[in-house]
Amino acid sequence: MRGLHNLKPARGATKRRKRIGRGEGSGWGKTSGRGHKGAGARSGSKSRVAFEGGQNPVQIRLRKLRGPHMKKSMPFEKFRTHTQPVNLDDLEARFEKGAEVTPAGLSAVGLATRREVP
Repeated sequence: MRGLHNLKPARGATKRRKRIGRGEGSGWGKTSGRGHKGAGARSGSKSRVAFEGGQNPVQIRLRKLRGPHMKKSMPFEKFRTHTQPVNLDDLEARFEKGAEVTPAGLSAVGLATRREVP
């Protein structure tokens, strides 16, 4: 029986972890990708989580709105993607092996109730 605990990533879909500072032959030895000198080469150098490389950050670019009118005036609804969970056993039961699973196909067999596709 197929389940989420049996799934493996497709061949070539995963990369090995980059081991920094493990010899010149690895390509990431010596300076370990930090360049020469400068603040970025020193220990403890990190940029802020929201740092965008000097451009105006998103929290500044978006206007500041407070209060009950916020939901009406913020245009976030158009960015929302609508998702719906689908059981793998249901997919196996309703689709033939090797068949392409599309949103239109899911709604045709009754697994997806919403017609809107993100």
